[in-house]
Amino acid sequence: MKGLSANLSMLFTELPFLLRFEAAATAGFKAVEFWFPYEYPPEDVRHALRSANLECVVLNTPPGNAPIGEWGLSIDPDRRTQFKQTLDLALHYAGILGSKNVHVMAGIMPTSEDTEERAKVSARCRQTYLENLAYACEQAKEMPLKLLIEPLNRVDRPGYFLSTLEQSIKVIDSVSTQKLAVMWDVYHAQVEQGNLAVKVRSNARYFGHVQIADVPGRHEPGTGEINWPFLMNELRRANYPGWIGLEYKPSTSTQESFSFQHLLDAIRAPP
Repeated sequence: MKGLSANLSMLFTELPFLLRFEAAATAGFKAVEFWFPYEYPPEDVRHALRSANLECVVLNTPPGNAPIGEWGLSIDPDRRTQFKQTLDLALHYAGILGSKNVHVMAGIMPTSEDTEERAKVSARCRQTYLENLAYACEQAKEMPLKLLIEPLNRVDRPGYFLSTLEQSIKVIDSVSTQKLAVMWDVYHAQVEQGNLAVKVRSNARYFGHVQIADVPGRHEPGTGEINWPFLMNELRRANYPGWIGLEYKPSTSTQESFSFQHLLDAIRAPP
């Protein structure tokens, strides 16, 4: 494991976005990640990264119209053109920022009371998703990055196309490319399924990036039920090679929340 990456969409939010980079560096981070940097020119974000001597680990494709509940466009058969536009934008930013990963957001399934209709819609969305992911992999094939998909739990994100690690792995196996990997968020995994150690032991080879937060509350590690030293050792034993993204809501201030880091000592422990 490389170390900890600060998610600037959830940490240091008391500061304007472009000032969070220096705050993360001052707090000792070498890497950062964030959701949607698109309201800022990519050159400005790159300047903030370079000035703070930080690595960009991951950014998301644009979600669509998030205020009305959209959370990705990849599964929508009627918006393929818009999906391609948002993908192009994300890859443009990733290229300028040197991001190691781009999370291709799936989207929310349309609702239907009719079981047969729901099955048809689900099949159509899945086919669209596979085709869009294959297209994304082709567009990014010459770029030094991975494309990620992420399962989100059905409590926090009802209707999201992916909710389990197993679903995500089936998608990756269907697309059949080394360009695609899972962004495994421990918080979402614990809320949706639990059994975290078994998931790591069986499936860590699919992990392109790991994010963490405790349950309940999605606060910093040590505030909830997860046994972090045990889980970090499982990731280390599974030879997970990447960063650990801190994607949590601080229960106090961002700086005060960092007192949990002794729980993750396996990140720095020898194999």
